[in-house]
Amino acid sequence: MPGSASKNRLFTNCPTINNLNLEDQITACPTCKQYCAKCCQHPKGTCHHHRLFFADGSCLNNGDGGARAGVGVAGSAENEDLQISKPFSDLVLGGGNTKRTSQIAELRAAIEAVAMISRFYDEYGPDEEETPKPKLDYRKRKHQKISQDPEEPPFCVIAMDSQYVVKGMTDWLPKWKANGFKNAKGNEPANLSLFLTLEQDICRVEKKWVGGVVICFWWIPREYNKIADGLAQNAAKLDTGDMDPIFC
Repeated sequence: MPGSASKNRLFTNCPTINNLNLEDQITACPTCKQYCAKCCQHPKGTCHHHRLFFADGSCLNNGDGGARAGVGVAGSAENEDLQISKPFSDLVLGGGNTKRTSQIAELRAAIEAVAMISRFYDEYGPDEEETPKPKLDYRKRKHQKISQDPEEPPFCVIAMDSQYVVKGMTDWLPKWKANGFKNAKGNEPANLSLFLTLEQDICRVEKKWVGGVVICFWWIPREYNKIADGLAQNAAKLDTGDMDPIFC
């Protein structure tokens, strides 16, 4: 989309839209109720070229014994099919790492957002003989039609109030790679395996999307992430906190 860009997976909209107040940059389609970021080509309407997936993690009693955690993702305020609310005890925690902290919860929320984007692709992405799509209402499929133009791939934007995840994926991870997966102090970064899992999941989804897709990140203030935050907090309250290790 002319004017918008993603450098190192950091979403930047065109200057015309960026000059608006943040609440005016975010919209929801009146038909499918999906969140989108406005674009300079459709400043007064809804553009599905920038689909928004709000994500948040919550950890109760963070840093103490008996911590409970959950994740929340919202691609819509009204469509529950585009919402996730999962306690850690319902997640498949790769490598058997069942530790619960706020930072880990935020990373796992981003991983769940990528999983939602993948499922969205499976339903509405371009048809392929090897991947039959479920039968959907024709008008709904047409409305959600996804661009196959490699010159203007659609953006799936994961919006988070976590500087840790957004800066980690768009700034720190490229530097860690260039430095042999070491931080500035020469140590392995905390939660490196989760950052790499998130990156691998993103690359997998991007590769299977015919015509291309860009999955990127957008930092937003906490007050604009209330739905995902509520979903994450509700999920954390349901976390048993005593799950056995599950290996992927």
